[in-house]
Amino acid sequence: MTACASGPARNPTDPLESFNRNMFALNESVDKTVLKPVAEGYRAFTPYPVRAGVSNFYNNLEDAWTTLNGILQLRPRVAADSLMRFSVNSSLGLAGVLDIASELGIERHSEDFGKTLGRWGTPSGPYLVFPLFGPSTLRDSTTIVLENSFDPISHVDNIRTRNSLTGLRLVD
Repeated sequence: MTACASGPARNPTDPLESFNRNMFALNESVDKTVLKPVAEGYRAFTPYPVRAGVSNFYNNLEDAWTTLNGILQLRPRVAADSLMRFSVNSSLGLAGVLDIASELGIERHSEDFGKTLGRWGTPSGPYLVFPLFGPSTLRDSTTIVLENSFDPISHVDNIRTRNSLTGLRLVD
């Protein structure tokens, strides 16, 4: 079916179709052979409270980004909620391992730089599938570059620790 769907009669609204199909196939292969077995092993051998704490830790880091993007989008409620979540969970929740903010009823929002650009009228651009990162749009791909360059984990000096934290985030 892929041969029929691409080629000279390809859809002009999907200029990256050939690239996207190849990346999708690569991602499916990596997911099937590596990521899914690792994730299933992680789930089978790691108790739920530990997995929840790991997810909470990474969600807490995202709350910091949501705060900034709430400000840039001129959405004071989103910015205030996210700042409160980050502050409460970072201090009382042991660096975010415990999600105290949810227990206090502070709403969690999810905003990234791609949504911020969209709020100010930047068109989404073509659909794009990244190797290992999956589907996105050209506009939302700025999130990957920008937020990863400011991610606190990417600035951990010890390479083994940084790679372990990155790998754990991927598995989570």
